[in-house]
Amino acid sequence: PADDLKDLKLTDLSTQLVSTDEALEFENLILTTNAFDETFSRLGPINIGKVFRGDDGNLMFENISLHAGPQDAPFIAAKGNIKDLLRLKDIDFNGSFSVPASALLKGLDQTLGGIDGTFAVDDAQGFLSLKYLDAHSVDTDVWEMATHAELGNVTEFDRLDFDLSLDVKDSARFLEALNLKKVGTGPLKISMSSQGKTENFTSTLSLAAGQSQIDTKLETTTAGERPKTTGKISSKTVAVKDVKYAIAVGSQLGKLGQKQRSEKAKSAKPKANATQLLEPEDLLLDQDVAISIDIEKIVGTKAVTSLSSQLTATDGLAKLGPVEIAYDGAHFAGSAEMDMIHSPKLLSVNGTGKGWDLNDALKAIGLGYAAKGQLHGKFSFTGERRSVDAFVNSMQGSATILMSNGGIATSLIELSG
Repeated sequence: PADDLKDLKLTDLSTQLVSTDEALEFENLILTTNAFDETFSRLGPINIGKVFRGDDGNLMFENISLHAGPQDAPFIAAKGNIKDLLRLKDIDFNGSFSVPASALLKGLDQTLGGIDGTFAVDDAQGFLSLKYLDAHSVDTDVWEMATHAELGNVTEFDRLDFDLSLDVKDSARFLEALNLKKVGTGPLKISMSSQGKTENFTSTLSLAAGQSQIDTKLETTTAGERPKTTGKISSKTVAVKDVKYAIAVGSQLGKLGQKQRSEKAKSAKPKANATQLLEPEDLLLDQDVAISIDIEKIVGTKAVTSLSSQLTATDGLAKLGPVEIAYDGAHFAGSAEMDMIHSPKLLSVNGTGKGWDLNDALKAIGLGYAAKGQLHGKFSFTGERRSVDAFVNSMQGSATILMSNGGIATSLIELSG
């Protein structure tokens, strides 16, 4: 399919033209383009009930009926009018769609069913509006999806109202149907919404896995010199195992369509930044951010932990912290900073810890020596942020660890191996 508008081509056209009193009718107009992949390349048949010039001189198309997709079972059907064709004004269309999941991504399992929905667009207010779009999953018990969207002004992205809910009862079965590696066995629920007008938007996101739920609420304004986003990420309880499970599922979903994108990239003409994705730091550079993080309780293998922090970004200087963690009577406080204007490749981290049990620390690194006491320390490092390995190999800084009220039941020579 065409990547740019300049590459768009009409590859085939056929129709039957009928003359009536002071008007024309187009019957069975079929267009084939390279705008989409082969599944959606066919637009038609299109029937235009009446083509005429109105009393005001406008060229009008009335009683338009169109279909898109396979001829025997089109995915999209719509009806409407264009009462000022030359200026593309006085438009109103409504329709329905029914798309199998296998048509959206090749090779998907039929147990995923499909997506059905309805929509309507017009420009009654002087600009193109999406009056409504409602869609939901059908013919499947693997997942449930429902969404609703309205957009008052499509070109200005004004008066947005959007809601989406996704409910997966068994993530392993869901991933298998997507031809991905089966990880996790529990349910996963996601809900999100966004509402707003031109300069001010409110967005929410809720993720539930197992006994854990994380809620996010963000307020974004573009009224000032720089866009600004404020909000909060919060949770009553988060279980470590649920986080690991959600990350594993998310990692697999990230691979969805990777093969198709790779094949497309191989055949596409090279162009600047064609394969680059928008990174989170780009968002932090282009706007100011102030988001608080508050997790009241984190349930681990043997302890209960709490976490609170703040993510801020002002004029290109981003900071996460202080991150405060309470764990079995111990305490950790740390922060991470990145100057995305003057040193965008570097990440600086620093922090302090106190009250960490020495015996637990030795077990965590695979040393089974009997020990008692508490560890206290501080650190400050700067390194390349490309990856964990790159940071460790390039980091510079210092760290100090002290032990109090304890000892290790072995010699330092044995401890060092």
